[in-house]
Amino acid sequence: MEMNNENTPPQDVLGLEPGSTASDWRRHPKGGGWVYRTAWVADTAYVGPDAAICGRARVSGNAGVCDSARVCGNAEVSGDAVVRDSAVVSGDAVVCGRAEIRGDAVVCVAAVVFDSAKVSGNAVVRGHAVVRDSAVVCGSAAICGRAVVSGDAVVRDRAEVSGDAVVCGRAWVCGSARVLSGEWKVSPPYIQGTRHALTLSSFTEITIGCQTHPIPYWLECGEAIGRGHGYSDAEIAEYQLHIEHLARMAERLGADNLLLSRKEEQK
Repeated sequence: MEMNNENTPPQDVLGLEPGSTASDWRRHPKGGGWVYRTAWVADTAYVGPDAAICGRARVSGNAGVCDSARVCGNAEVSGDAVVRDSAVVSGDAVVCGRAEIRGDAVVCVAAVVFDSAKVSGNAVVRGHAVVRDSAVVCGSAAICGRAVVSGDAVVRDRAEVSGDAVVCGRAWVCGSARVLSGEWKVSPPYIQGTRHALTLSSFTEITIGCQTHPIPYWLECGEAIGRGHGYSDAEIAEYQLHIEHLARMAERLGADNLLLSRKEEQK
């Protein structure tokens, strides 16, 4: 796209800083994108003609903000990182290294995305969450709280990783799975039942639909919960089998994870 030589920002850019006027914005020399008066962009960075940097955001190094992307608040984009398409980086978020944020993705609050990690689609990374290494977060996935996604891990579709959960190695979290805590070096067990999905969301808890309870609670009260949600006798029997299976998986995975952690500590 050729750079628009006009010095008046479009309304969608002016709206990023309510009450701002054309004199509050300047064109960045490399790319021609819009930079608000309180933001800072290095001459070595690239800001595309339709992109905007506002608030007290900083863009440095060889970073690129392309297409209709926005960097706002106190956010920082540095290194060789790229923010493109309609993606937004805001709050105190940091994107650095060779990280790439694209699509309609949002990185906000104090989240950090670095190394060669990729966040795309409608994914959201927020809170104090961290995405690093070659990890991928895509689709409508959400990473929040103090969760960490690292290594070659993938979180996709409508999955959620939150709390103090760590997803690392080659683990995958997908579908409507929810991972709330624990260090997952293998993919957390996920079962798509006939009504709601089930996830072993920690080594001691199971999430079914939007409800998360300790495993003993599900084993004792699962039938009553199912009847309260209109499950048929056949569906209740099905979910009892799923819960029992996940309970056995939790026992095995928890033990395996403890053994792996001890081995790593001894190295």
